Amino acid sequence: MQEYVNEEAQNLIDSGQIRIEDIGNNKESYLPLMENICSKMINALRRRSVTGIYVAFNTEDLDKRSQNDFIPTLYIRDLDPDSLPPENHR
Repeated sequence: MQEYVNEEAQNLIDSGQIRIEDIGNNKESYLPLMENICSKMINALRRRSVTGIYVAFNTEDLDKRSQNDFIPTLYIRDLDPDSLPPENHR
């Protein structure tokens, strides 16, 4: 998943849709990336039968950040991973 997220980020950077410098500071800068990776994250969540999956949008060294710093994150939860998703019920 990490490689996919990085590739999507690079595609958006190359096309001028996002600026890497803004990813951790401006919510408008990471929304296009969230939109591009959301479906694949949901599929990974279901395929692995786990209760959650997340990606943190950070471009800085985490060791240089304080515990109280805000890091934008996309977190998707499934509290019942053993059940089929609604569109698969027949």
